[in-house]
Amino acid sequence: TRATSAVMCRAIASIKMPIGHGTPPTSLQHWMRGALLLRRSVDWIRRFLPALSVLIALSLCGEGGLWRCRLGVCHLFVSLGRRGTRSRPPNPLAARGLLKAAIRDDNPVVFLENELLYGKEYEVSDASMSPDFTLPLDKAAIVKEGTHCTITAFSRMVDVALEAAIELEKEGISCEVINLRSIRPLDRETIIKSVHKTNHLVTMEEGWPQHGIGAEIAASIFESSAFDYLDAPIERITGADIPMPYAAELEFHSVPQVENVINAVKRQLHRSV
Repeated sequence: TRATSAVMCRAIASIKMPIGHGTPPTSLQHWMRGALLLRRSVDWIRRFLPALSVLIALSLCGEGGLWRCRLGVCHLFVSLGRRGTRSRPPNPLAARGLLKAAIRDDNPVVFLENELLYGKEYEVSDASMSPDFTLPLDKAAIVKEGTHCTITAFSRMVDVALEAAIELEKEGISCEVINLRSIRPLDRETIIKSVHKTNHLVTMEEGWPQHGIGAEIAASIFESSAFDYLDAPIERITGADIPMPYAAELEFHSVPQVENVINAVKRQLHRSV
């Protein structure tokens, strides 16, 4: 509420919000007072309203139990008028570029990050440290090219997908890994072009299967020319459809792992529609 009030007072608002059960009501404020207010404003008012960016640690966090693990992201992006990007922090260049673009964007933006990646260290290029360095919020990135199967993922799942792709490469299976970067807007064009090339698609996400990002991607394929290129049904790899367990071993088996990706890709390549 304070952030949206700040926007009305012509102050740029950027919020850091921890994961938890407080996210849904906060999301309602972001939508009602941020996105819809902007959309219903006439052009001359919109020119004076600065950006509203919300940074949320929204992901599996390690033995966090029910309230601090795997809160679904879809409810954040079903409304009109706001953008949502979930960066891949293992790539500092992408994380910095997307966050700077989110702050500078005229639309309200929800920027999601993964808490399990906070403690990792990576090299940062000189180019990414430029004050003017940004990345587009509506473009996915092909982080590994391949010819046999397309794998879409975002956030921490990109690393899982890459690890699986490396293992599959040893068996002669070439996978193309796409980092979605943004959930809304979703870069459907990049996914469709990849499916045209590979004829197979596996989607990955930590969240629950129903109404997930993979379901939206699958619908996009069914409604496009890429459907005619599929040689097998689309595989969706998601978290288990259960409340998140507290025990570490149960938690581990509740979210997608490398072997899940490997098995899904092999199923794709050894069956037909």
